[in-house]
Amino acid sequence: MRKTIEIMFLVLAGSLFIASGAVAQNDGPGPDGSDRPEVDRPPLPAELREKIVEFKTEQHALRSELRTAIGDTTEAEKRAIVEAFREANVERIADQRELGAEIRAEIAEIRGDREVPDGFRDRVTDFRHDRRELQIDRREFVASLEGLSEEDRETAIQAFKEEYRERLHDLKEARRDLRDDVNGNLGGNRRPGE
Repeated sequence: MRKTIEIMFLVLAGSLFIASGAVAQNDGPGPDGSDRPEVDRPPLPAELREKIVEFKTEQHALRSELRTAIGDTTEAEKRAIVEAFREANVERIADQRELGAEIRAEIAEIRGDREVPDGFRDRVTDFRHDRRELQIDRREFVASLEGLSEEDRETAIQAFKEEYRERLHDLKEARRDLRDDVNGNLGGNRRPGE
């Protein structure tokens, strides 16, 4: 009981602190005081906002159903459950894809299409593929450590760390390049100081 009262008091005190204006005021150039550039976009119509809410609600429902179905299972069981879930919900997933494409098309019609630099989508695909490969290699390495002696394990970890560090650095550089292209296309740095 005492713990509950303490938590309620902290929440109330925090709310009063924020409401009093004691939090530093944002005074950047963006609409919310951040350093984000202000982009003049027409508001979305109510009809479209309702479609977006419907899309997000159904997407949340699908994800929560899948999470419930997966629970605490092994990797092989997860794959089987995901495949069965996909087969059982083919129509719902197809409807979601269709609705998502419709929403994107309507937003593009209202706000206009942004220009995508040549080869940008290919670079994003390559980046995602490289990131996924790095994650898989790391999992496989951790699994391969089982059964090694302490000395062999330390040697293997050192060798892997060096290679992993280089690959991670290259991946971060690719991400920065992609982000710089996006920021240049939007006309401003959305993340200054990084």
